[in-house]
Amino acid sequence: MTTISPLPWQGQSLQLRTHVDMLWAVGGRAGGKSTCSRFHLLSHCNTLGPHAAPVVVREASDMEAAEMSL
Repeated sequence: MTTISPLPWQGQSLQLRTHVDMLWAVGGRAGGKSTCSRFHLLSHCNTLGPHAAPVVVREASDMEAAEMSL
């Protein structure tokens, strides 16, 4: 099994999770935004257990939408 650890900025972001209810990850390609979002989701589920009810909304960019239609 592969262990995945957050990058330094992702770890800082995870520390904010106890203070905010929403994560906005914006920017260009790469950088670890999707992985950071998954870390937040896992942290939320681990904290709340069976009471967790996360909602994930992701909007594809025009480029991603074009790639998906191929």
